[in-house]
Amino acid sequence: MVFTRFKMCLGKKSIRGGRTRPVVTLLATFVGLGICAPAVAVAAPVTHCSLLVETGVLTCSTRMAAQPNSAAQANSADQVGGGSVIIGRVFEDQDFRGASFTIRGAHPCRNGNGRDWSVQLAKYGWANRISSVQAWGNCWLNLYSGPNLNGQHDGPYKTDTPYVGPQLDKRAQSIGFD
Repeated sequence: MVFTRFKMCLGKKSIRGGRTRPVVTLLATFVGLGICAPAVAVAAPVTHCSLLVETGVLTCSTRMAAQPNSAAQANSADQVGGGSVIIGRVFEDQDFRGASFTIRGAHPCRNGNGRDWSVQLAKYGWANRISSVQAWGNCWLNLYSGPNLNGQHDGPYKTDTPYVGPQLDKRAQSIGFD
């Protein structure tokens, strides 16, 4: 195994006269094969994306968008870029960790009068990723296991929810905002 791995590092070339000597194998063993050790994988930076519902414009970066200091501030027309309001934020991991997806609308939700917004998660690379949610902008979030608000339903989530529960953890395909 050690000999074979060392030969692979050399590109299967032999040394001196067509043969690889046992000394080379012994040397490779003592060096610890540091010469051809596999590269260490570097974790990709966590991505934070923001969607403007009306236009479908998605922007992503490695920094999360500004967050209000309180729920009251978030619900009082939390204006961000272009006059939009944050209506919800979902996270890839429990306890609001990992990658995030912030959804913005032109106005806060008008609870009690039906659906204000909906998002098809697959379109933005967020299907089957959500583990925790934050409801902002007077909205209630509803998660669905199918596209177009079909399938199993869980919610409404009316406040910060550090874990959506086993029914739809990493299974949501669409979100409705009421």
